[in-house]
Order: sequence, then C-alpha cells, then structure tokens
Amino acid sequence: MSRVSERVATENKIFKHENKALPETINLQKRKRKARKAMGLFNPEENGGQPRLADKEQAVEQHEQAIEDRQLQSTIVREEKARELTDRKEQRAAARQALQEQRAQKKAERESVREMKRVQKLEEASRQKEEGLVVRPNERLFIHQAKLQLSAALKAGARGTR
Repeated sequence: MSRVSERVATENKIFKHENKALPETINLQKRKRKARKAMGLFNPEENGGQPRLADKEQAVEQHEQAIEDRQLQSTIVREEKARELTDRKEQRAAARQALQEQRAQKKAERESVREMKRVQKLEEASRQKEEGLVVRPNERLFIHQAKLQLSAALKAGARGTR
C-alpha cells in the first residue's frame, strides 16, 4: 500500500511539473514557428489581392448557389401552397353559393306551385259558387249518410236474393 501511495505521489509531482512547463513550451513553439509568407503569385506593384484557389472558390460559389436554390425552391413551394389554398377556398365558396342558389330556386318553385294551387282552388270555388254547386258541410254529412244507407240496402238486398 505504501508503494502505491509513493508511486501516486511521484506521478502527481511529475504532472504538476509538466503543467508548469506547458505554457513556456507553447510560447517557445510559437516563437520558433516561421512567419507565413505569400505564395508570390501576384505582382506587389499591382493593387489587387492574393488570388484564391479556383477549386475552393468554385466550391464556395456552388455552396452559395445551392443555398439560394433551396431558398428559392422553398419560396416557390410556399407560394404554390398558398395559391392552392386560395383556389380551394374559392371553389368551396362557389359550391356553397351554387347550393344556396339551387335551394332558393327550389323554394321559389315550391312557393309558385302552392300559389298556383291556391289560385286554382279559389277559381274552382268561385266557379262552383256561380253554378250553385257549392256543398255546405251539413249537406256533405247528409249525402254521406245517404250513401251509407244505400250501400247497406244494396248489401241486404244482395243477401236476400241468394
């Protein structure tokens, strides 16, 4: 157990020493690094920038173009969906309007038929009144009773003849 604790203590001292030396090592490496130089692909007298590599530039342009295409496509899809939605709303409104008109027309037809029947009844009543064919309710009852008596007499007579 004591060996393990001695070993752990030793490793701990080593790690602490390495950690203290680490920033110094990083600074030393930074100082030793060579300064980057331009590739010398352009004339310093010209007032232009360092040329970019064609492949990288093309990849960047393609990426930007792809982003624009996606945005354009999503805009087109949104506009198409909105157009379809308005078309569906207009179709539903037109169908509702046609149904309302059809119902109103049927109602008007029924009303005109009722009015024609009422007028015909009034004309028939006035014609019967002029001709004296109007049968009063008391007269109807009397006629009905007479018919019943006649049918009963006919039935009794038919039984007796057998």
